[in-house]
Amino acid sequence: MYKDWLAACVCAAFVVGCGGGSGGDDSNSPNPTPGPTATPLPTPPLSQFTCSPVGGGDATIQSICTTCADDAVTDNGKAIDTDLASAATVKLYNSPGFDPSNPTSGNVNNPDTRNVLLTATAQTGVVFPTGGKAGVIFGLPESFLVPFSGTLSTYQDDTPIDSLAFTSDEFLGKEGEKIYLGLDGTSDTFNAVQLTLTQAGGSLEEQLFRVYEFCSDGAARFR
Repeated sequence: MYKDWLAACVCAAFVVGCGGGSGGDDSNSPNPTPGPTATPLPTPPLSQFTCSPVGGGDATIQSICTTCADDAVTDNGKAIDTDLASAATVKLYNSPGFDPSNPTSGNVNNPDTRNVLLTATAQTGVVFPTGGKAGVIFGLPESFLVPFSGTLSTYQDDTPIDSLAFTSDEFLGKEGEKIYLGLDGTSDTFNAVQLTLTQAGGSLEEQLFRVYEFCSDGAARFR
């Protein structure tokens, strides 16, 4: 498994790659993103990370959250707009009426409110080379209300290439920080990067994540 945990500290300047322009939302996304935008985490300085964006040109992003509330993912196009001052918002939470002492309380017919998938696909004709540290510039919740986990994967069209798994335990003590979550060098060419987030249990309050940019290659200071 290719895995590199990178924390946010001063690094080289932001690098724009793969064409200019801002990416748009995938019009065929099964989960449109209406609803109010949650209060953002502090914007990271542009000098904090290096990132060759997946976005640019006609790049697309798709968000899937089966049976989620409408505002589980908002502003997903901002995760591929090549602008580190903007971010998509991902909120993980359980359905109304959830009681932490009773895992089956609340809307038991809505069990998937805690699972979100985001897939960023490069503009037409772009294929990223082997060896890049593909990943995301990622804002962690201000507090970890309940455990969460996820995966970061690369794809060539619909074929999976590389993947790493992570859990909230690996970020304890870094609540509220911005990090670079990336692979330790891709093993083959790819044209898409995918992030999944899953909350391991219910909570009365939402956990707010920010996805600042999907990168075909990037870095921050090693932890």
